[in-house]
Amino acid sequence: ALELALATGDAHARRYLYPMAAGASLRDGHPRVAAQYCAGGLRDALNSGNAYYGRINAFMLSAVAPNASEWELAAELHGMIVEYWPRISRGLAVASRDVSDRSFARLRHHLGTDRYDAACARGAARPIRVAMSWALHHADRFGGDVSAAGGSSERPLTDRELAVLRLVAQGMSNKQIAS
Repeated sequence: ALELALATGDAHARRYLYPMAAGASLRDGHPRVAAQYCAGGLRDALNSGNAYYGRINAFMLSAVAPNASEWELAAELHGMIVEYWPRISRGLAVASRDVSDRSFARLRHHLGTDRYDAACARGAARPIRVAMSWALHHADRFGGDVSAAGGSSERPLTDRELAVLRLVAQGMSNKQIAS
């Protein structure tokens, strides 16, 4: 579905599918792939100037960061979205919300309230375009090659890869897709 959105230029579908695919990838134990999807979404948000979608992708990246032991970075990413959380949480797929809710609790527990709050304040203080660029830098660092998540690639996706992307976008796990 994401590949189709990229091919057809469907901006709304693309902006919805990046964080959805990131949440599904993270849920299935693939934080690097999740970071690649976050990077794609952040690039799209920066190019379009859409701060709402930038925050959603930064939010999903905040669930990836603890997998790299980047606890304070995750809290800074939370700071980017904390004011907008009620609106963002309504728009997330259930899989993404579940991953993210666990991330919030785990992060606050790991850092403690004072460190968590200080890091959130740093994240909230950045102007949004600066914050999105900063988040993109870290998404690229965690994810490596972004071509797996919808960036430019010399090799188009196979029919099977497209079918798998559609299933992931529907929220299916790797185990469900394999059966």
